[in-house]
Amino acid sequence: MKVLFIGGTGTISSAISRSLIEKGEDLYLLNRGNRNGEFAGKVKEIIVKDVNDEEELKAAIGDQTFDVVCDFIGFTKNQLERDYRIFKGKTKQFMYTL
Repeated sequence: MKVLFIGGTGTISSAISRSLIEKGEDLYLLNRGNRNGEFAGKVKEIIVKDVNDEEELKAAIGDQTFDVVCDFIGFTKNQLERDYRIFKGKTKQFMYTL
């Protein structure tokens, strides 16, 4: 399964990232790249300076598609709406965590 985590290195998401890596899933982490050291070489990284910059995010994702996208760092309605615009047609399932 091709999985994209927006975030993926926090307290909860790190545990899930580790589990997916152990299961051999195709895991992508989209974040600023500040704390990806533990997962270096084990995941595919998509680094953006500002996840709230929709154009930068679109460029970083490109034409990639995913089986599932999970946003661990969305905190506002605007961020969720941004995710909808960007991932509509690019994922089979979208998960949003609070």
